[in-house]
Amino acid sequence: MSHLVIVLPDEEIGNQPVAAVFDEKLRHALSCKDPDIIVRLRPELGCSTEVLVWLEEWTERFQKVKKQIYIVPANVNQLECLEVSHPDQDLKYAATLAELEDWLDIQNVEPLPQPEANEEEAVFIIKDAPQEKGPLTEARAGDELDFEIIDKEEKKAVPDIRLLPGSIVQISGEYICVGCSTSRMWLKGDVAKNCENAECVHPEAGWKMTYELF
Repeated sequence: MSHLVIVLPDEEIGNQPVAAVFDEKLRHALSCKDPDIIVRLRPELGCSTEVLVWLEEWTERFQKVKKQIYIVPANVNQLECLEVSHPDQDLKYAATLAELEDWLDIQNVEPLPQPEANEEEAVFIIKDAPQEKGPLTEARAGDELDFEIIDKEEKKAVPDIRLLPGSIVQISGEYICVGCSTSRMWLKGDVAKNCENAECVHPEAGWKMTYELF
């Protein structure tokens, strides 16, 4: 299965914002012939909830045209950020470009594993595989781990955590606005802000945790 790799060298970026250059290339990739798009992130993007939301939005746009976007982080911090992303964001990633390309080559033989009807809550994340099996091999729910299967049914009870605008987030997780129930993620160390939903009647009301990441 063919794929397109988007990598930004320094000379191509120049004085432009890195995200803007990525956006332009990703827009072109929406209409390319390749069904799979690999994005090699730049360290300048950092690792924050804003980056995860940006990747989620592009993932949804590619899925609408029946393409899949895969992410390769630029450093360990970005990898850790991807690992704590919310399962509903459906972000697919691998630690290195070589591992991801090897894994995609396997898909010429068999399609991506899909959860069974009774496994709708399972989330598949590409992980390092044992060397004797090669960099990445396919696994299904219940097989030995080449994929890590996270069952959302096993998550622990959500503590009653609330954030006021201006407070520092102590626990990474999904929070909803107390004023309008709009959801968003906050990572540990973020500074909580007012709700950005234009229809929120109380944007300064704060946030309540609904899903604890770690």
